[in-house]
Amino acid sequence: MTTETGRQALQTDVEILKRDVEGIQTVLAKLDNAIDKIADVSNGINKILAVHDNTLDTLKTQTIERVTRQDEDIRIVHDRITKHEEEFKDEMARYHNRIEDLFEESNKRLTVLERWKWYIMGTAWGIGFLIATLLQSANLVNFTG
Repeated sequence: MTTETGRQALQTDVEILKRDVEGIQTVLAKLDNAIDKIADVSNGINKILAVHDNTLDTLKTQTIERVTRQDEDIRIVHDRITKHEEEFKDEMARYHNRIEDLFEESNKRLTVLERWKWYIMGTAWGIGFLIATLLQSANLVNFTG
């Protein structure tokens, strides 16, 4: 009995071990399947990352180009403003000089007209004084009332 019981116990142990091995094989098959899926996902993520890296590099390059163009545009606009400011200042200086010249010319003409006015008034006063003196001396006019 003991050998028979020992054999049966051994057979039972072998059967239990067979079932355990089958369970482990099933678990290993599932693990292999999961590892394959993880590898596929990892490859997909790597492809997505590569695309994103490429997109980021493109965006970086475009941003640098835009900043460079913007800096150049700002420089051009600044140069134009400076040029036009200088032209405007020169033109305003020319207008100012022209107005000063016209003012001086008008002032000279006014001075000549004022002199003529005073000459005419002085001459008229002198003639009036002479006529009044001549008339008084000739007694043509009686001022004694």
